[in-house]
Amino acid sequence: MTHRIVAGLALTALVLLAQRAVAQQSARIDGVLTDSAHQKPLSDAAVFVTRLEPAQPEFSRTLISDKDGRYHLDSLVAGRYSVMFSHPALDSLDLPMLSREVVLAAGDRARVDFGIPSGATLRRVVCPGVQLPAGTGAVIGAVTDADTDRPLVGASIVVTWNEVSVDRNTLQAVTTARSGSVRVDSTGVYRLCGVPTDNYLLVQVQMGGRAGSALRTEVSDSVGFKRLDLSFSATASRVLAADTPSADTAEVAPLTGTAVLTGTVRSKTGVPLADVAVSVDDAAGSSRTDSLGRFRLNGLPAGSQLVEARRVGFFVGRKSVELRSGRTVDVQLSIDRIVSLDSIRVVAQRNKYKDFEQHKRLPFGKFFTEDQIEQRHAFEASDIVRLTPGFRIVGSGYDAKVVSTRGAGFGRICMPNIIIDNMQNQDINLIRPNDIGAMEIYNDSMGGPPGANRGCGVIVIWTKR
Repeated sequence: MTHRIVAGLALTALVLLAQRAVAQQSARIDGVLTDSAHQKPLSDAAVFVTRLEPAQPEFSRTLISDKDGRYHLDSLVAGRYSVMFSHPALDSLDLPMLSREVVLAAGDRARVDFGIPSGATLRRVVCPGVQLPAGTGAVIGAVTDADTDRPLVGASIVVTWNEVSVDRNTLQAVTTARSGSVRVDSTGVYRLCGVPTDNYLLVQVQMGGRAGSALRTEVSDSVGFKRLDLSFSATASRVLAADTPSADTAEVAPLTGTAVLTGTVRSKTGVPLADVAVSVDDAAGSSRTDSLGRFRLNGLPAGSQLVEARRVGFFVGRKSVELRSGRTVDVQLSIDRIVSLDSIRVVAQRNKYKDFEQHKRLPFGKFFTEDQIEQRHAFEASDIVRLTPGFRIVGSGYDAKVVSTRGAGFGRICMPNIIIDNMQNQDINLIRPNDIGAMEIYNDSMGGPPGANRGCGVIVIWTKR
């Protein structure tokens, strides 16, 4: 019995020694993933580890970075490995999948870190040799002929925005319209370097005396650039009166064509939404989603277009789409619900609408308090604007649009920026009059929150608090 116990202990010791020896010979790969553009760890990124040598037996693993951006892989045999990194942020920045190779000896530990480049690095890559001032970035993209799918060499890309400054003499905010343009190079690529970041931009393709639809975009200052591919169809464009945006505010006929757009509209939680009005900017007609959130739009112009999804109680959803004559394009849209709080009894409160009170001190705009709005007995929010000089209402109900009679922009109908609780580019009748606590109306290019006035005026709505 004693001999058996001794033999058993010896065997256990040998197994432990063998396991320790194997562990000492096993290699390891680990690392940290960082989003340098936003200065934070990159969680939920995919790391692919593949053994290149020896190739047999095959070995590959997929790892997901944790909340701190860390990953690790143990128990690797000696060999040459490929480590690749992928994340949706790379796709949004149009960056390729990053990869590295490491050679591991028995017992080695290799650290392989990855990161999305910083905004400064991305600026240097996108605009080489250009020193971009603080607060500026770039828009870059490829431009194609929507009728032939070939690079649209020689086209002009025009961008406009509003710059807000303070007059040193009057200490008042002054809004100035700015614009710039570049030519598409021989490879079909354009670079707009030096555009303002964190500001609303309108980008348009112009070619042969004609202009396509204007697309809205914005460059994040932390990232430094935005990829915006564009396309243009000569048969689905308008005559351009000048090389710069026209001052003509007359209504123009909608663009038409043979392109078809289908898709689904969902809430931010993924639930299909029925009765959502879907339309394409600059095109005629609209569609409403069915019980499954599906819609279909026919007779659309080819090229880069902007599709909008609108439903009462939700913020407007917008997305750029690439349409082609005679083809059907499918798109997925999501819209976010406007959160309304239940009515409460307020005993005492100061500065319910602090920004509203501050804006009232400036010599611009018309201001309506909650009591003044109630005295108008408006059926729709558009009724409050209807009697304001400088604006007119086109349509009624949910589809009503506010049109400026003073502004200008790209030779098209000029509509003010409607802001609901700091959310820009909304529709006027998304909010009911009895839910409005305060309203600011600016009917020309002067006044409004910094960067919000694009020359067509601004309507600022604060919901009841």
